[in-house]
Amino acid sequence: MRRWVGVLALAYLSVGCGRDRVVQSDGIALAAPAALDFGRVGLGATVVRKLEIHNGGRAPLSLDGFSIPGSGVDFELLPDSRTRLREGQTSTLSVRFTPKEEAVLSRMLEVQTNDPRRPTLQIPVTGVGVRPRVVATPASLDFGKVELGSPFTMPLLLENDFDIPVEVVLGQRGDPQFSMSPSGSVPIAANGKINVNVVFLPTRLGVAGGQVTMVPCPICDEVEVPMAGIGIDQALVVTPTTIDFDYIPVERQSHRSFTMSNVSSHPVQITSMNTRMHRPVFTFTPFTGTLQPGETRTFDVRFAPVQNDPEEDFIDIASDSRRSPVIPVHLLGRGGGPKIQVTPRALAFGSVPIGARGQLPLIVTNAGTDPGPALRITAFRVENPATTIFGADRDLVAQPVAIPGGTSETILIGYEPTQVSDDAGDHAELVIVSNDDSFPEVRIPMSGSAFGAPTCRSLVLTPPFLDFGSFDEGWGGVLSFQIFNPGPELCIMRDLRIAAGSDPVFTTRPVSSFVIPGYQWFGWMVAFDPHAVGAGTGYFRGELELFAANAAQRRYAIPLVAGSLNGCLRATPNFLDFGTAANNCGTSDRTVRITNTCPVEVNVGPILLGAQSSEGEFTIAQQPTTPFLLGSGASFDVAVHWNTLVRGINSAPLYLYEDGRTDLPLTIPVLGELLDDGRVIDRFVQHRPLTTDMLLVVDNSGSMVDKQPRLRSAAHVLLDEAARLGVDLHVGVTTTGVSVSPGDVAVCPGGANGNEAGRLFPVDESRPRIVTRNTPNARQVLEDNTQVGLCHELVQDLEAMRLALSEPLTSGANRGFLRPEANLSVVLVGDEDDHSGYPPATYSDFLRGLKGIGGSMLNAIVDTGPNCSDGVAFRMIEAAHLTGGTVSSICDRDFTPAFRRIADAAFAPLPSFFRLSEPPDNLGIHVFVGGNELPASAFRFDRANNQVSFAPGAAPPPGTSFEVHYTKRCGS
Repeated sequence: MRRWVGVLALAYLSVGCGRDRVVQSDGIALAAPAALDFGRVGLGATVVRKLEIHNGGRAPLSLDGFSIPGSGVDFELLPDSRTRLREGQTSTLSVRFTPKEEAVLSRMLEVQTNDPRRPTLQIPVTGVGVRPRVVATPASLDFGKVELGSPFTMPLLLENDFDIPVEVVLGQRGDPQFSMSPSGSVPIAANGKINVNVVFLPTRLGVAGGQVTMVPCPICDEVEVPMAGIGIDQALVVTPTTIDFDYIPVERQSHRSFTMSNVSSHPVQITSMNTRMHRPVFTFTPFTGTLQPGETRTFDVRFAPVQNDPEEDFIDIASDSRRSPVIPVHLLGRGGGPKIQVTPRALAFGSVPIGARGQLPLIVTNAGTDPGPALRITAFRVENPATTIFGADRDLVAQPVAIPGGTSETILIGYEPTQVSDDAGDHAELVIVSNDDSFPEVRIPMSGSAFGAPTCRSLVLTPPFLDFGSFDEGWGGVLSFQIFNPGPELCIMRDLRIAAGSDPVFTTRPVSSFVIPGYQWFGWMVAFDPHAVGAGTGYFRGELELFAANAAQRRYAIPLVAGSLNGCLRATPNFLDFGTAANNCGTSDRTVRITNTCPVEVNVGPILLGAQSSEGEFTIAQQPTTPFLLGSGASFDVAVHWNTLVRGINSAPLYLYEDGRTDLPLTIPVLGELLDDGRVIDRFVQHRPLTTDMLLVVDNSGSMVDKQPRLRSAAHVLLDEAARLGVDLHVGVTTTGVSVSPGDVAVCPGGANGNEAGRLFPVDESRPRIVTRNTPNARQVLEDNTQVGLCHELVQDLEAMRLALSEPLTSGANRGFLRPEANLSVVLVGDEDDHSGYPPATYSDFLRGLKGIGGSMLNAIVDTGPNCSDGVAFRMIEAAHLTGGTVSSICDRDFTPAFRRIADAAFAPLPSFFRLSEPPDNLGIHVFVGGNELPASAFRFDRANNQVSFAPGAAPPPGTSFEVHYTKRCGS
C-alpha cells in the first residue's frame, strides 16, 4: 500500500443538526516513496528510480516544476506528460542517476505544485557513486615457450567484487598470435566472476606480446593485462641425435649418453621410447611419462659388440609434440676397437747407482682386432708421488705410439735416482693414458733403490778413432768400437751420441745410460751414410762422444772421418759380413773381389786393415803384392781371416789405395759378432711317477657362453683317467682375466669378478680349489669350478698361467697346488687368441725353468680353424707345440676326446732318460745335483739319441732338480 505524503487542505463548513462538516476545497500533493535511495551506483552507470505524485484532494492539482541539484550533470528528471492532476490521479517522475565521481549522494528533489499549503514538495534523494572495479587474475599472462602450431590456452579470471553488476568491455591489442573468448561487452553479476580464455597460437619463432584491455565502466580508465609468449621450433630437444661409438673391442662395453629436454614452458608427454631395429648390441632404459617444463633427462646407451662388423639402430622417441611427434636418435658402432694390455704388471728396477739411468722394457699390446683404430698412447705420467726420478724414455711428440690391433710395442721406462734410497726404496706409479675407451688410464707400480757408486777411474776406447776411408758416391758403411773398463769399479756411461757440430752423414743409436762393470766392455757401431742426407762427394768429419757420470762427467770422444769419392776400383761384395759365430768353433775366411771399372789401367797401392775394435781380430789371409798395375776390367781377390778371439761385435776397415785415392783409400767394412762361449746348462727335475699337477686356464669372456657347458661336461675325464691309472692328481682352475675388467660388465662368481690374476678359482674358497681324487664329490666340484662366468674381455691365457705358477701365489693364495715332485700339465681353454705381452717362447721357457726340460706340457683347446669363426689362436698353438702338448678344436661339440688325449699325455709313464737341448761337443757332459758333480759312473750319456739317464740307484729323489753342463757342438 502506498504511503502518500503531502498537505491535506481542509475547509470547515457548518452543516445541519448542529454538527460541523469538513469540506476539501484544493488539490493535495502526495509523494511515494517518501525518499529516493539509489544505493551504490557505478560511475558512468545509470540507475532509474520512480517517484509518483498523487492528487489526494478534490480540486485539481497542478505540477508546476521539478528540480534537484546536479540536474543535467548526474541527474536527469523525466516527468510524464501529466502536469495537472484531477482528484485521485497520479503522475510518475523518472529520476535517472548517472554518477560522475565517487561520492556519497544526499540531495533534495523538489516538486512545485499549486497546493497552497505546501507549494514545494521535498523528497530526500540518497545514493553513493562508486568506481566499478574488475579484478583480473592473473595480473599478467606469460605463456612462456610454446611450440609453433600448438595452441596454448590460459584462463583469465575477471572478478566483480562489488554488490552491483558491472558490464566490462573486453578488447585486445598487440600480436595477432593471441586471441580470446568472450570479447566485447561482457556483463558480470554483482560479486560475480567470469572466465576469459586467452589463447597463444605461435606461427613464427620469437617473442610475441600484447594486452587484454578491460573497461569496467564508460568513464573508467582502461585496465591492461599484459600478454607474452615465445614461439619455439619444437618443445622436445634431444642432444645429440647421433651417437657414434666408433670402434669398440668385441665383448667390451662402451657407454654414451644423450639428453632429452623439454625446452618449452609446458609439460610434454613421452608416450614411448623404443629401438627401431631391436639390435641387442644397443641397450638403454626407456622412459614414458611427463617431462616437466625445463626438465632434462639423461639416458645412458650401452654398446656391446659381439662381432667385428658395423652396427646400426635408432631410438624412436614418441611424444605429444605436434611439431615433432617422433624424434629418432641414430646409433652407430663397430666391433673391434683398441684394447690396451701392459706387461709386466709392475716394474722393479732393483739397485741402480746414482748417476745411472736404469731402464726396463714395458710391452704395450693392442689386444683389439685389425682392421680398426690403432691403440694410441697419449701421455705418460708419474704419480703417487709425482717424481722425476721415474719416467718413460719416449717423446710422444717426436715418436708417437700407435699400435695396430694384434701387435705390441716395447717402451723403455727409466729410473734415475739422485740420492741414496732409504730402506724402503723409491716407489711411484706410471700412468699410461690411451684411447682405450674402457681403460683410458693404466697404472703400473714402479720400485727401485739407489746406491752411491765409487769413482770410475778410466775408460779405454778402441780404436781411438774411426777412419771410414772412402766410398763411391751413394755408398756407405758401418764400423764398430769398444769401450773397456780396465778397473774394478763400475763405470756409468751416459749420453753416447754423435757430438753436436758433426757432419750429418754419421749416425749411431744413442744410449742414454749404460753401466759397464769392472773389467767388462761395451761394444757399439757407427754408420757413415751420405746418401741418407743427400750429401754428394767430399770429405766429412765428426765425433762420437760419451760421458762417465761417476767420474765428474768426464768426456770421452772418438773422432770420425770419411770420404765419398768416385774411383776406379769396385769391391764385390762391398761389405764383408762374417755374421755370428760361437766361441771356440774355429775361424773363418771371407773373400772380396776388386775390379778396375775404368777404361785405363790403374796403379793399386797398399792393401791393409785399419784400426780394429779388437786388435788382431781380423787379418789379411791373401792379397797380391803391391804396388801393381791393374788393367781395365781386370780383377783380383783379397781374403780376410776372422780369428774369433773377442766376444761381441768386432769390425775393421779394409783399405785399398789407388791412384787418385792417396788420402782416403777405398774401404770395405769387415764385421763379425762372436757370441757366447757355447757352454750350455740344461736343468731337469726328477719327478715322481704317476704324480701330476694340472692347471686349467679357462676363458671367461662373453663368447664362451656355449663352450663352458661343453667343458663342464668333459672335465670329469681327468679324474676318471687318474683313478683308472692310479695317478696322484691335483687339478686347479684359473681364468684368463689378469687385469681388472670394465666395471659395467656382468658379474662373475668366485669372489674376484673375473679378475683372478692367476689365483685358483673360486677365490672366495666357497668350494675346494685344489681337486684331487679324494676330494668329496670331486667330479661335481671340478665341474662347478670350470663354470667361471662370462664377465671379462681381455684374454691373457699365458700370463694367467705364469702368475698362477709363480710367486707370490705359489706360496700364497695357491699354496699346496704346485708340488716339486709332480710333472705339470697346463690346459688352455678359450675361443680367442692369447693377448699376453711376452712372446709364446717366453712362456715355454718359463715352464722349462719351472719344471726342467720335459717336465711340463702345455695343451690347448682353442680355435684351430677353418671350422671356427673366432680366429685361429696362433699364440696358444705355438706355445703348445713348443712344449710338446696337444692341440684340439674349441669348436668340437664334445670335449671328451680332447681331454682323453690330454690325460694320455699327462699321465704317461715317465721316461727313464732326459733329452739334452743341444748336442754336446766331444768334451762330454757333467752332471750336478745340489751343486755337486756326480761321478761319470752315476749316469749314462747316449750320444746317438742325445739323452742322459742315471745308473741304477744313482737317481736323485723325486722333486730334486739337477743340471747337465756341456759345450754345444759347433755348427749345431
